Amino acid sequence: MTRPSPEFSSHVSPGVHVTGSAARRWPRGRPDEVARLHAFSDGVFAFAATLLVVNLRIPDSYDDLLTALGRVPALALAFAAVVSLWAIHRGFFSRYPLADTWSVALNAVLLFVVLIYVYPLKLLVEVTSARVLGVQVGTLGVMAATDVERVYMIFGAAVIATCVVLAALHLRAWQLRETLGLDALGRVELVAGGATYVGIAIMAGVASGIAALGIGTAWGLPVWILLTVSPLLELARTTYLRRRAPGVRQP
Repeated sequence: MTRPSPEFSSHVSPGVHVTGSAARRWPRGRPDEVARLHAFSDGVFAFAATLLVVNLRIPDSYDDLLTALGRVPALALAFAAVVSLWAIHRGFFSRYPLADTWSVALNAVLLFVVLIYVYPLKLLVEVTSARVLGVQVGTLGVMAATDVERVYMIFGAAVIATCVVLAALHLRAWQLRETLGLDALGRVELVAGGATYVGIAIMAGVASGIAALGIGTAWGLPVWILLTVSPLLELARTTYLRRRAPGVRQP
């Protein structure tokens, strides 16, 4: 098993949750820096969630109330997506407490992408609710077909950007694998995680291409591709880890 480098300490600053072997990988003198990174990132994700409802107003009539309630399914899906991204981000930095310049820069890019990601995400789920589930929200249900295709393409680009940055963060952790003190099991887990995001990015590109061709956009085929492939890739990752490295801690 690879031992952590001498400059690492088991000290963890209050308020930051680190468990298992990750608690032994914190650089001496840097826990507070990583804690600030956590706090700042949490704030950005909270702001992203706020952007989902920032243009909603309190209904002042029954019809307005029905319109507002019609947005609830789309809002719930969009909120769940943001929370999922937050959980992925939180899990990565809890497991690999990186605070070097490159990691901070990649984290900043990821947070910026998340803020941009919210806009096509919100429009996409509302369009899908209107066209697939029959939930009418304003004029979304009658949006031109070409506009719907563009929404899918923009969202696909946002997913690709998010996955590319997440894969880059995994690559950075791999470059620092000796410093982090990752053993053979930890390295397998790290590679599998990065490969999963590369796979999702590729499938998002395929979904965007399908949207550009106008195939299945009337019933949300590009979205269903992502909703189906992402869990399958995660299942494949988990299965691979169990077979390759029994007993490895799952995120």
